[in-house]
Amino acid sequence: MQSWRNLETIMGKQDAVSPNDYLYLHETPLIGKNFYRIRRLSSMGQEAYSEILAIEVSFAASEGVLIAPNPVAKTLIIMNAMQYDTDVNIDITATNGSVLHRVNIPAGVMHSEDLQVVDLPTGIYFARIRFGNGDVKTVKIVKI
Repeated sequence: MQSWRNLETIMGKQDAVSPNDYLYLHETPLIGKNFYRIRRLSSMGQEAYSEILAIEVSFAASEGVLIAPNPVAKTLIIMNAMQYDTDVNIDITATNGSVLHRVNIPAGVMHSEDLQVVDLPTGIYFARIRFGNGDVKTVKIVKI
């Protein structure tokens, strides 16, 4: 049994004669196969579906945490691009190792956090990302 989730609704261009182009970027696909189709609804309420397309998404778990923009001036966005089986903990530290901010990405959810860094002095900082399996990844952050 397949279940479908609506990712976006885009208003049609009302031109049934000419080709119509639409664009949508799925920013949080699941790891593995993702299936997509387009549901069209006419002004008379009739439904039609496009063919189903599959896209395989594959990347290492250590690459599933996004920290952007970098360099950063005011707000650092920390988010996961995949759901993890265990919590992921992120420490933002100064070069001397002192922890300035802590962020937790809970297991099993998609999480996004806006971290205000406008008050931090210009310089180099680090994001130390600790995964549940014991892996640690460090990302250099430049504050402008």
